[in-house]
Amino acid sequence: MRKKTAVLLAAGVIASSPAMAGDKQKRFEIAITHGIYAVDQGRYSEAAEWLEKALAVKPGNSDALLALGIAKSRAGLYREAEGLLRRALARRPHDQQTREELAAVLNRLGRTEEAAGIAPAETASAPAGEDSLGAGATARRGITVDLLAGVQYDTNTVLEPSNPSYDWEDKSDWRAVAALDAEWRFYRGDAATLAVGYRIYHGANEHNHDFDLTLNRLGLSGEYRFNPAVSAKLSYAFDHSMARGDTYGRNHTITLGLKGKGQDGAEASVYWTHEFREFENTPTFPVNDHRNGGRDTIELTRKTAPRHGTSLTLSLAYIRDNTDRSWWDSRGPRITLAAEYNGGGFSGFLQGQYSDLRYSGEDPAAAEKRHDKVQKYSCGLLWPFSRRYAAGSS
Repeated sequence: MRKKTAVLLAAGVIASSPAMAGDKQKRFEIAITHGIYAVDQGRYSEAAEWLEKALAVKPGNSDALLALGIAKSRAGLYREAEGLLRRALARRPHDQQTREELAAVLNRLGRTEEAAGIAPAETASAPAGEDSLGAGATARRGITVDLLAGVQYDTNTVLEPSNPSYDWEDKSDWRAVAALDAEWRFYRGDAATLAVGYRIYHGANEHNHDFDLTLNRLGLSGEYRFNPAVSAKLSYAFDHSMARGDTYGRNHTITLGLKGKGQDGAEASVYWTHEFREFENTPTFPVNDHRNGGRDTIELTRKTAPRHGTSLTLSLAYIRDNTDRSWWDSRGPRITLAAEYNGGGFSGFLQGQYSDLRYSGEDPAAAEKRHDKVQKYSCGLLWPFSRRYAAGSS
């Protein structure tokens, strides 16, 4: 749910643009995409050339004005940046990012009182260091912190327990979920980005409290951009999970993916994930270690932006588990459909997921082979503590 890149920003800009004649629309999309990408790479003169071409095609476009204002300010051309950002703000007077960027420029020009009257309260007095631009300092360092909160209905909350005596009639439940995500992009080159991340997640069920789950995750990821539309990503994550205070499992996960974006703003990606899974025996899960082993997932994702601020994502995945006990080996498909809305500083989402895992063997303590058909329905809000900027995102 939801990490915006400069390429994604360009996609949102294009998706929000009113329809234009075919050739004119294509020239605008190409120019603004290349411009935002060049800003992200720190090539501000090149970015200005592209963004000026976009404005020549569509004069007064607020997104192009904002991006060009950012390019000028990052290049130290603060007076030019001020004029562009004021034009953008006149068209979108309540846009927080435009206000923050303009306030940062005014701070650089020494007009601090004027800046305080424009910027949101939490960013008006932000100091401007040598390598930052006022309110954009956090984003330029590549630090993001997001809080997620929501509810979920799950037809199988039991975490696939190894105790088959559990009453399967009571496995469905509602749960409240919350997660805090932090990421630091500590390296940004012309085409590559490296980042470290941390997540803490907690899910509290309404009735099945034995299956309340707390997870801590540490991760390292790298992305390489072949061009503004195509990128590859490699990541590693370590998870430590607990069920009601007892260690439930430890996972090592490696993910390799390829993502592409079309001129219509739609994205397509393919990911391969391998998990090294190790489970702990507990009073609730006395033979949990029978499920130790590996899990491989191949996933195809298609994301579209039908309207400004909204997106639809469809994911099709195939999962295969290989465990220490043959009766826990499983395989099957998973389908996920999600809708997201971004606006007012928040992101809201609705998601439905269905998986159908067939187990290859029969548990000695069970009467028949297992066949899990699991449905999950989720909704929630994502609050970005720190905002990403076109010039500070990757």
